[in-house]
Amino acid sequence: MAAFAKLLPAGVGEIREVSMDYVFRKETEFPMSDPVGFIRVLNFTGPKPTVGWSRPCDMPTKEDSGTCSFERLPNGNVLEFRENWTHLSVMQDPRQKWGDYLMVTLYLKKGGTLEVDDTAGFTGRNSLGPLLASPPLTKSRLRELALNPELLMKSRR
Repeated sequence: MAAFAKLLPAGVGEIREVSMDYVFRKETEFPMSDPVGFIRVLNFTGPKPTVGWSRPCDMPTKEDSGTCSFERLPNGNVLEFRENWTHLSVMQDPRQKWGDYLMVTLYLKKGGTLEVDDTAGFTGRNSLGPLLASPPLTKSRLRELALNPELLMKSRR
């Protein structure tokens, strides 16, 4: 956890590791009074990475909402940004209301992806506290984190 915290910019606030399994499957007994946001890192760059970028902002269904943009990087990788995306399965629980949401996915030219989700939190079932006014990271800081080679290396361990 300390290694991940060192990769985050100053001013993000107090950082704690929280199991998403705990948040989404068990009732929280002691919600915090301070606002709580989330940063989640998912690395799909194992020995045989199969996930690849096919086209800009591929939208699986018409029920999706939010905005999407992408950036082609000089090394052939692609960064895809999604804001306030509602297609994610974690956002489908009607007992929860999610705050602002940013997500960046780094599609590696050699295959595999690194996804970083950044949300202002949620209220309702299993909430750990009130919503932040905005996600913990701005879009530019989220981009910087996703492109940090140390994050890719740390998330592989």
